[in-house]
Amino acid sequence: REAGNFAICRSSAWPSRMVTSAWWVESHQVSKTAPTGEYLTVGSFMIRGKKTFLPPVQLEMGMAVLFRLGDDASIARHQNERRDFALMSLEPTAEQKLEKEVNN
Repeated sequence: REAGNFAICRSSAWPSRMVTSAWWVESHQVSKTAPTGEYLTVGSFMIRGKKTFLPPVQLEMGMAVLFRLGDDASIARHQNERRDFALMSLEPTAEQKLEKEVNN
């Protein structure tokens, strides 16, 4: 399903914001040769048999970038850079901690 969703997002459906569904076939159903009397253009494939359609999905695509630090010097330079800002916003501030200590 994820591969089908990715294929739809990378197709012309993405700029047109069209909700559609992907399909898949087995490898033996795909051929580069056309039946006798037919012609395939360069880069085309012939699909024989039944296509299995996936249910239509919303066009959603995400991207992530992963950096790998390889040496000890890089790790030391970037030691305190990775922080979860969502969790940090839940932590009480220094003023809130001080106020709590004063009230207790």
